[in-house]
Amino acid sequence: MTLNVTVASRSLSVQTSDFRLTRGDTGAIVSSSAQKQVVLHYTGWSGLLCYTGLASWGSHDTAKWLGRILEHLPGQRSMRDVVERVRDEGNIWLKTVPAEHRWHTFTLMAYEGPVPHLYAISSFQSLQGADLAAPREYFFISHARVRGIKHFVTGQSMHVEDDEVRNLKDEVARRRDPVIIREAAAELNRRVANKAGDVVSESCIASHMLPDGSGEAQVFGDLNDKFIPSMIIKGMNVAPYAPKALREAGESSRARLVGVTWAKNGGSAAMIMALRPLDKHSQNK
Repeated sequence: MTLNVTVASRSLSVQTSDFRLTRGDTGAIVSSSAQKQVVLHYTGWSGLLCYTGLASWGSHDTAKWLGRILEHLPGQRSMRDVVERVRDEGNIWLKTVPAEHRWHTFTLMAYEGPVPHLYAISSFQSLQGADLAAPREYFFISHARVRGIKHFVTGQSMHVEDDEVRNLKDEVARRRDPVIIREAAAELNRRVANKAGDVVSESCIASHMLPDGSGEAQVFGDLNDKFIPSMIIKGMNVAPYAPKALREAGESSRARLVGVTWAKNGGSAAMIMALRPLDKHSQNK
């Protein structure tokens, strides 16, 4: 299962995703370093997209699938283009899953200009109203243009206390340092993991974004497996270039993300990534 926490405001937004991957049919732990969050960076808007539910089913791998459908020839896509592509492509594989296992939600937090937006692409959840009693055989879209502060918690939300979300929203409302906001969000994930058991990992990725589209993602916790998540800049996934750069520098290509920062969305785009080669990390443990 998963825990995704998203808090959006007009001044700053934050999103966390844990790394635990379990099989939808057996509940067995498959991975504790699964990618469930993607950075999207285009001219005029940037966003953070995460998911909970079916990380894998049969030969389907949602993380790899998501990177594949979001990647395209260099160019522009709107928020709505991305949301509708996730829905339409997702409907194809969702129908192959037995009805009782179709619980799945994607969450997109994005700024277009200075305006924050939330999208849910889900088989059973909406940004407005209660969850459905049973999942549909297709994904539907809900959207909110954020005024004030809005949160959306998916996955193991039953283990998240109201005051825990309220405290995180208060941190965002105070316009605290983004570093403090990311730390507070990661601490919320850790507390929930301790309550939820094996279905949520204590380690997580916590990312913030500002209205100009700039932001930073940071890995929290002891992650000892390869982890380089998809990061899409105008259709190009820059993640596959990281192992190549490490090899050319004489380092092991087996590495995990420490953090990544990206510039505001404008005519040009830049990302600076910090990676830790796993061989050296293991020697230091």
